[in-house]
Amino acid sequence: MVNLSISQQRIALLSALLISLHIAGCGGGGGDSASPSGGGNSSPVSPSSPISAVEPACQSCAATSATTYAGSGTGIWQTTNSGSAAKDIPISISGLAGQDVQLILTNESMAAVPLPSGSIPNFSARDLFTASASQLEDPTKASIAEFNRAGWHQAILDAQGRARSLISSPQASTVHVVGDTQPFRHTDTTNRTTTLIKQVVASDGRQVNFWVETSEYATPKITDAILDTSATKLTQSNGVYDSLLSVGGPLWGAHNYSDLIDNTNRPLDIVLLNFDNNGNAYGTVGYFYAINNFLKSAITTSNESLSIYLDTETLYRDGSTGLQSGILTLAHELMHMSNFYRRGIGMSFSHAFDTWLNEMSAVAMEDLVANQLTTFNPIRDLRLPQYLGGNGLGYSSFQCPLTTWTPYSGSCDSYSVSGSFGGFLVRQLGVGFFKNLLTQSQANSLLALDAAIKVAAPTSSLAQQFRRFTVSAAGVLPAASAPTGYGFPARSESGFSVPAINAFAFKSQRVLPSSAPTQIKSLATLPVVRQRVTGTYIDSVRVPPGASLSVVIH
Repeated sequence: MVNLSISQQRIALLSALLISLHIAGCGGGGGDSASPSGGGNSSPVSPSSPISAVEPACQSCAATSATTYAGSGTGIWQTTNSGSAAKDIPISISGLAGQDVQLILTNESMAAVPLPSGSIPNFSARDLFTASASQLEDPTKASIAEFNRAGWHQAILDAQGRARSLISSPQASTVHVVGDTQPFRHTDTTNRTTTLIKQVVASDGRQVNFWVETSEYATPKITDAILDTSATKLTQSNGVYDSLLSVGGPLWGAHNYSDLIDNTNRPLDIVLLNFDNNGNAYGTVGYFYAINNFLKSAITTSNESLSIYLDTETLYRDGSTGLQSGILTLAHELMHMSNFYRRGIGMSFSHAFDTWLNEMSAVAMEDLVANQLTTFNPIRDLRLPQYLGGNGLGYSSFQCPLTTWTPYSGSCDSYSVSGSFGGFLVRQLGVGFFKNLLTQSQANSLLALDAAIKVAAPTSSLAQQFRRFTVSAAGVLPAASAPTGYGFPARSESGFSVPAINAFAFKSQRVLPSSAPTQIKSLATLPVVRQRVTGTYIDSVRVPPGASLSVVIH
């Protein structure tokens, strides 16, 4: 988790972008529009005989008909191009009094779709969203994620293929007491000397050990107060540990792999290390690395421990904010541990979530526990603002494909996409949806998510929910007027409570694209804003095949 300062910025779309998207002729039936008319292949439609190929897509909302806005509140109109060729969609909506009209093009297909080329001289539409390899997330984290997803299974096969000593490490873990010391190998390959400072027992009887890098256990670094707070938030009755058990089951248990640690008296080790000694909080805040679930006889670099790892500097260099980040990181990384056992070990290696869904579930777990354990909400205060381009990120992630993992790439932040979408789904579909997702029998991650959505809402689908998410987020819907099925409403059930999120509050942080991409990526979106329209809004939008068009007015 990264702490980023909030910057206020908004980039207005050029009329060239609208023309390049074949958004033509914004007329004013009762006054002037602040957005200039555009060129294109379609002529403006006369307001005296309105033609509109979009239909109201909300109930009891301000979209009173295909051609009428109620004058206040939120109205949403939609159409989907299910054909094989681009389709021109005429729009004529009356009743506006200076509202912005937002056009949300969402690609609901599994492949990128091209946008029609523009017709403005000297205008070059370009793809703004190609990640720079030099800006990608720490490759160590990427390699950990890949090992947790599939590499562990290859490691099992490799270990089985080697001739090993008949003498293996003991399966029952050593019983430790406070004051014991033990080295833990960090991802930088160094062995860090740690001291067992605190022990607590979780509700299911599992012992939890808090190991601290010995040089970090000192005032003003890691103190007993920090450890006491962390242990309480982890093991209290509605804390991280019990919450994880209630939605996803045990973190570790019986299995059929002889090269992995068993569950006999196996404690949970929370290991606090100064990851990079750079004098700063954040960066890489924590990790779960399944390599440590192996016996040393199979992988010599394993810590042979049921363990997660937290960065000490994050816990003590940013006051209560850093400590809250650490508490939510406990939920995040333990969800990764739970996913590894439940799906990879318990089902089969092919059932392991793809990285994008693994991370979505981990951020959703943070979201579920945040309200009862911290004053910070990861979706409201971090992921959704970053999706829009705020919190100092400087670029929106509208064109980030949901299923391609490129966190903090310099043009696309996958954490904000999957995290915000997960926060939307939890608020719309509930805790039952989340539990079902974690135990879905589908091996394919997209199919698993679609199936879990259908269990919670039988007439819905992944495509519909993603469309509603893009309308809610990219369309910055006000919480007070978001129609049913849209927005980020508060939800309380099954002992969990998530707060409402007012996306409109982040409108000034939304970074709109300043020129048109050549395509809309798979499960991504492109928002276009026509500002301060009065009277009748008239346009014709060319919608690519496999994409939907949503018209949003509020």
